[in-house]
Amino acid sequence: TTYFSKNGEAANLVVNLIPVFDSDRSITGTQGTAYDITEQKRADELLQYISAKDELTGLYNLHTFMSMTEQQMKTANREKMEMLFIYAGVDNMQSINETYGYDTGDQLLIDTANILRKTFREADLLARTGGDEFVVSTLVSSGDMEKIIMGRLQGNLDTYNADKNHLIGLKLSCGTSYYHPERPVSIDELLSGADSKMHENKHNRKKRGIRNS
Repeated sequence: TTYFSKNGEAANLVVNLIPVFDSDRSITGTQGTAYDITEQKRADELLQYISAKDELTGLYNLHTFMSMTEQQMKTANREKMEMLFIYAGVDNMQSINETYGYDTGDQLLIDTANILRKTFREADLLARTGGDEFVVSTLVSSGDMEKIIMGRLQGNLDTYNADKNHLIGLKLSCGTSYYHPERPVSIDELLSGADSKMHENKHNRKKRGIRNS
């Protein structure tokens, strides 16, 4: 149970009580012990948070993303809605780490996570899948939403890159795939399709960059 002290601080207690009887075997009260488990509860909550979240960015990790997307897919089936999956990778991450250092690279990943949070709704699922790659799943009413969402993402990227306080610019390569309730496929297939398109896009952008240099 939870008790509150006079200053309003909450204390989580485990209470073990036994009844106290009078001579007629009527209960006149209780006696027992109480243990303060506030710190243990905080530690358990922190452990649960760490196990579900990517430590650097605070986004979901891939395991949690997969589990929550399964529930989101049930909603899509029930509401007859489509799901849009977006795989995003930071361009030139290896070069950035080698040139500016891993602290700068880590900050760029944190900034990417914040841009994704700004772009998508609270109900959407965002995860860092590892390295410089991120994935998003969102329920959409139609395929036309992809253009709107990607335009919003690009707008937030442009705003970020226009800020002269940032040491380097941020560029993302993206790939998408759709889940249709009438043509169900596995989450693995959807992620694989979006991931392949993202890598193809990144490769083409890199080639264009070399050609234009």
